[in-house]
Amino acid sequence: MPRTLFLHSGPGKTGTSAIQAVLRDATPPGLLYPTTGQWPDGAHHKILFAMRGKTKRGDIDIPPFEDLMSDLCAELDAAETDVVISSESFGTQDFEVFLDHLNRRLERPFDGMQVIVVLRHPLERAASAYNQNIKDMALTTVQMPKPYLETSALSLRLAPLVRAWKTMPVPVTFLNYHPSATLVHRFFETIGHLPEDGKLPEKTHNQSISGYALLTLLAGRMVGLSPEDLKTLFKGLRQDKTRKIWQGPSFPFARNSCLAYLETVVTPDLAEVERLTGLAIPNETKDVPKRFHLGDDDLASIRDRVTAFTLSTAQAKRLDSVLAAFAMQKRKPATQN
Repeated sequence: MPRTLFLHSGPGKTGTSAIQAVLRDATPPGLLYPTTGQWPDGAHHKILFAMRGKTKRGDIDIPPFEDLMSDLCAELDAAETDVVISSESFGTQDFEVFLDHLNRRLERPFDGMQVIVVLRHPLERAASAYNQNIKDMALTTVQMPKPYLETSALSLRLAPLVRAWKTMPVPVTFLNYHPSATLVHRFFETIGHLPEDGKLPEKTHNQSISGYALLTLLAGRMVGLSPEDLKTLFKGLRQDKTRKIWQGPSFPFARNSCLAYLETVVTPDLAEVERLTGLAIPNETKDVPKRFHLGDDDLASIRDRVTAFTLSTAQAKRLDSVLAAFAMQKRKPATQN
């Protein structure tokens, strides 16, 4: 039987966790999703991290790259089916190195290879990435939303990503993230392994945290809490059953910042993407989400959580400044004639 190797490269915050969860937990018949190199969430991150020389990320140990490649190639050589390898950490440079190692080690080369790259609106992706950077305890982001958007704007453009993948020596399929509700279904349809009944598990994976939880962790980072204190802070949020930290608005960027970003970066970028790929990524500038704001009770609750850790006078002032940026605007009382 002819075999195809599909490489799902993400990138990050484009529905990869939902796709990887199906691949790991409900792999369709006729498809292999290798166990070698899997991260706890199902992605093949260990392969990429090991290739870059990492031996640990957070609390997770990463085996030597040579050992992982030996085990992976044994799995691939034994497979009689198509294979999917998925990691949003795969970039074009990583792919070339990985492909070289793969071609030198495989005893049974694949009959074909295809890369799948998902394209998501840069502003949506920026909001999701910011949320991930604040909640991921293995990351060290200490940045308010506005400077984050300004420094990340160019790196989140889609056209450079498309152009880079188009230079690769294998076929590349660009898949529209939008509408996100059908992304997982369309992914499996694209690789030719959608179950006959069209049914796939419907679960939400790697959710963004709520505005309340986001601001709590952001405040902890901005005042300089230690990594261990941040973990304790996040643990307290997860254990608090009165707070639904996985629900509610959490869009972090102010409208004016978004409009400037859309005008100067996103609109020309998406126009080029459509020219290069034929994909129309939605770009409704009038529908920019509202930045989340919190009331006095929520802000007081966050202040209590953060000040439970001993803060200096300077840290306390910094905390007040961060919280004030997300305070709900109070309406001025109407004047009487």
